[in-house]
Amino acid sequence: MTRDPQWTIALPVGEDGMIGRVCPSCDQYFRLKPGTGLPTRVCNCPYCGFQGDSSEFTTPEQWEYARSVALRKAQDWIGKEIKRRFGPLSRRTRNSFIKLQVNYKPSHIPIRYYKEDELQTVIVCEECGLEFAVFDVFSRCPDCTRMTAMAMFANSLKHVRKHLALRLRIPAEDTEYLAEHLASTLSRLVAAFGALGKKLRHEFKDLLPDRPRNLFQNLDALDDVIQQLLGLHLRDLLKAGEYEKAYLLFQVRHLWEHNFGEIDDDFIRKTGCDPALLRTKYVVDPDDIQSGIDIIETLGKELYSQLSELKRPGVSA
Repeated sequence: MTRDPQWTIALPVGEDGMIGRVCPSCDQYFRLKPGTGLPTRVCNCPYCGFQGDSSEFTTPEQWEYARSVALRKAQDWIGKEIKRRFGPLSRRTRNSFIKLQVNYKPSHIPIRYYKEDELQTVIVCEECGLEFAVFDVFSRCPDCTRMTAMAMFANSLKHVRKHLALRLRIPAEDTEYLAEHLASTLSRLVAAFGALGKKLRHEFKDLLPDRPRNLFQNLDALDDVIQQLLGLHLRDLLKAGEYEKAYLLFQVRHLWEHNFGEIDDDFIRKTGCDPALLRTKYVVDPDDIQSGIDIIETLGKELYSQLSELKRPGVSA
């Protein structure tokens, strides 16, 4: 009895040696380089933290590719089996009354080749050595999950800067799309600072409170916590005027996330915006976002430095 055939199908990798992955939980896409990192089949989503077997992270395009290759191999195997089993019956004799002939003409099954998406930010984990690429702000390494807070923060800001640079491809006359793109960049900046906060809360869990959950996306609440811990305000960690710029950007991000970018009374109250602009859309300047990235980077570094000093042996909160 012939055993059913089995095949191993290797998925193609990109020119950079990376292979695509998609999280079955949050549906976000990333890539990693096989052979780097930990020798494990366990994979962790760098965005939401979902953990599972590597096979669970196979992309739809990879499934289509594997299916098409398997069908081609099965087709070839069937053709060979028909020829092996029925080939001897397909002989013609000159005087035979009954003639039996078996023909097999396979249909063409195209191989669905695919090209990995070109992602924005390539990262090498300093803990396990995994090389991977992300398309958005992330919070962990897909292998070891132990990426340091500041390394993760620096790479997330690298992604934000690249996202901001894409605005140069948007036609100047497409003002609405440009405004939405800049708002998306701003949202990524705030998300990067929020992701840093999650890492710092884990590292300094004896110093930073669990509530509110969005502490690092609410500068008013964060300022209160830092004032109680350090006796300083956030503005004291920055140059003159920088905190006000960062605070404005966080409020603009809130407008776009929750109010379609329209200026409301709360925004006017918190930022001192001209009341005449009520119900109009706030379009942030790209240069303001660029300087905002630098300010938030400095603020993150200063916070980490201050918290590390506070946790040093012999120093009491």
